[in-house]
Amino acid sequence: MVEAKGFTDNYYKTFDANRVNLVNMCGEESFLDFEGQEIKGKEAIVARLTSLQQCRYQILKIDHIPSGAPGGVLVVVSSYMWLDGKQDALVFNQTFHLMPAPEGSFYVAQHLWITAAFNQRQTPSALPMFPSASPMSRMELLP
Repeated sequence: MVEAKGFTDNYYKTFDANRVNLVNMCGEESFLDFEGQEIKGKEAIVARLTSLQQCRYQILKIDHIPSGAPGGVLVVVSSYMWLDGKQDALVFNQTFHLMPAPEGSFYVAQHLWITAAFNQRQTPSALPMFPSASPMSRMELLP
């Protein structure tokens, strides 16, 4: 089974350094649900992810279970995210459905991206485990 933390570290390191290289983690038929927007194909997925503004995040938890598909794994990442220039923390969850690739590694067959704004002015080192929800506000992920 894939090592979930290793996959997650590599994914977010690539996301931070050069999002175009995420194309190497997807298959031709990969699928992304980004806040309800359905995107199919690795080139379209990478185009969407590269259009996002810069952000920083603090990963709180990584979970994984077998997906039921032969060799597949579901990886769920829960974290906080801050968009550049914003002090409000977003609760951020990303779920990856990983499938084995012929060369022995894994690729992202499907993933789901969900964020929620809680108007929290927090520093990454002083975050509560469960933020108290205040009225939701919409924050745009695009610059």
